[in-house]
Amino acid sequence: MNVFTRVSNFGVSTHMNEDAIKKIRLVNQISLFTLTLSTFMLVTAIISDFPRIAILLFIPVTLILLLPLVLNLMGKTIASRIVLLFSTYAILFIQTLVYGPELHIHFFLIACIGAPLFLFNGEIGPFKWVFVFMVFPIWLYLEWHFSNKSPLIRIDPDSLYWPRLTNDLLLFAVIIFMFYIFSQQSNRQIKNIEKQRMAIEILLKEIHHRVKNNLQVITSLLALQSMGIKEQKIKNLFSDLQNRVTSMALSHEMLYQTNDLQRIDYEAYIRKLVNGLINSMKEREHEIDVQVDINNIYLNIDTSIPLGLIINELVTNSLKYAFKEDNGMIKIAIENLDDKNFRLEIGDNGVGFTNIPKKGKKSSLGLTLVQKLTIQLRGKIEKDNSKKGTNYIINFQEIMPKS
Repeated sequence: MNVFTRVSNFGVSTHMNEDAIKKIRLVNQISLFTLTLSTFMLVTAIISDFPRIAILLFIPVTLILLLPLVLNLMGKTIASRIVLLFSTYAILFIQTLVYGPELHIHFFLIACIGAPLFLFNGEIGPFKWVFVFMVFPIWLYLEWHFSNKSPLIRIDPDSLYWPRLTNDLLLFAVIIFMFYIFSQQSNRQIKNIEKQRMAIEILLKEIHHRVKNNLQVITSLLALQSMGIKEQKIKNLFSDLQNRVTSMALSHEMLYQTNDLQRIDYEAYIRKLVNGLINSMKEREHEIDVQVDINNIYLNIDTSIPLGLIINELVTNSLKYAFKEDNGMIKIAIENLDDKNFRLEIGDNGVGFTNIPKKGKKSSLGLTLVQKLTIQLRGKIEKDNSKKGTNYIINFQEIMPKS
């Protein structure tokens, strides 16, 4: 196996990409297998006292099969594949002429059609189809030759029995061994891909964790800065800004704490966000009932952050202005309309609030932010006047990241 591994790595260097290394190894392995088969046929022809023409046909083909290995060592990878392809055509053609047409023509056809597609991707463009279609004239010639001509090489059928049988057994063994080698390589490749995937997941989790930590540092700095401010209006502005940063940090926290690094369980996210807002505004001492109706909604981070900021602004407004009594209710519901379209219904049962300002009229920073973020989500916002309090309906789309 060490010799096989060394031969497989002829021409492989560390600066090559994985795809190039895979193709070089494939060419080396097929060359080695075909060389083994050709050498066996040559030895069989000599031992079985085949006509000299059969031996003379096997010798050059056997020697040519060494050429792909040499070309790989020289860095001529495309040339090595072309030589391998033609030498494979040649050995199967000669095998058909020597051992007869039984099954070999069909094997020849199947093996040669798949080879160009297997060995080449887009490196030689449509020229690879020339290698595919050139097999058909050869096949038609062989069919015509065995139907209308006397055999090119006359060999006693009795002396062909054992060579043909052992050749077929060897061919079967080579195919099984090739399948084993390729499956081993595929398993190693799958394990490498899995390791790379796990490494990327760990890296992404670390990134989300660090982003969350950095955002928390910002909220801490804002809190420290606001401690020295006496004017309540400015302190409230700092508090609102802290809540906005916290809603963004929460998205990254949810991602690195779960196994899915692409989508956030939005029900858990909203419950945590709203509870955090209520706790941060406890001085109002109202009993707030929060009803969340979000079932099996999972959104990516490109959608989660702007939508979270919208909900943060509207819930904050409700907590600030809606409830003059000692209790109240905030309701948040998200419905999946189709593949990427959603509907958000959010509101309270408080004293009510003015409509969203029309275009051209001045509005608060919070409502301006809500409008801008709704546009970012390719959505539309409207006030629902059919319910008590302040309620909004926002239709939006999930924003897919650009690849």
